[in-house]
Amino acid sequence: MAAIAAGAGAVTATPAAAECRRRGVGTPIYRAQTEPAQPVPPGETTSVQTQTLAIYAEGTWTWVGAGEAGSGEAMGRSGCVSRAAMRELTRAVTRARFKHGLGATCDALPVVRTTHEAPRRRRQIVVESPCGEPLDASTAALVACARAVTEPSPPLGAALRAECRPR
Repeated sequence: MAAIAAGAGAVTATPAAAECRRRGVGTPIYRAQTEPAQPVPPGETTSVQTQTLAIYAEGTWTWVGAGEAGSGEAMGRSGCVSRAAMRELTRAVTRARFKHGLGATCDALPVVRTTHEAPRRRRQIVVESPCGEPLDASTAALVACARAVTEPSPPLGAALRAECRPR
């Protein structure tokens, strides 16, 4: 269930664990920042907007991003992660190696640069897409787990474990 929060374009997810805070406190256990791969010249617009997802130890997650290209409007969402999902996410953060895996790259120019990091572990890795070096299996599982636990209806039990553990 989502409710419109004060401020233009701000949406807050209201989960079952409504006791968590709207804003995370301290250093996040996982953060992903997506931005244009190349600097945007002043006065020009890009379809790639800067977005930041942060998940905190007490279960709060926040997402902040830009609105429509060129609008200058900031948008945000926040929510809570259940205790069981936080356990899986914490394990995924611990397992993540933050290395590049083996895989083919292509000749297309990168459009998006994403920095995945675990600030408390002082680990980070930068990946570019659509082409670039892929993540290792354990870090890719962490990224999938973070996306899953911040969905409006996150998977539970075995489905969440399958998402959060390397294949």
